[in-house]
Amino acid sequence: MPGTESPGGFVAAYLVAGEAAAVAANALHSAGLSVEPHHAGPSQIPRYSITSSRRQAKAGAQGLSARERQIVALIAVGGDNQSIARELGLSVDTIKAHVRKVLAKMGARNRSHAVHIAHEWDILR
Repeated sequence: MPGTESPGGFVAAYLVAGEAAAVAANALHSAGLSVEPHHAGPSQIPRYSITSSRRQAKAGAQGLSARERQIVALIAVGGDNQSIARELGLSVDTIKAHVRKVLAKMGARNRSHAVHIAHEWDILR
């Protein structure tokens, strides 16, 4: 399981995918580590990267404003841009801008991934 030090002090380690990797990934997740699958091109072996979700949670949750946490919470309950805009009394364009910021700050690929990360960071209550 080779690892490399990445910016910000996180250690990125990689597991080759397979049944043993899935068992290891579950154990690592139970220990408070974030285990994310990385699927490279078809000629490369899928891998999992492992980072400390506790450290990410503290840094990430602090990076979101109160409004951004509110947006994530509304996304988590199924809110689309229009319903969130109505709920908060803002324009749809403003909500779209907030969602883009949230996705960028959280390093999320999409809204569902942002909700998943928010659960890991324990910011949805």
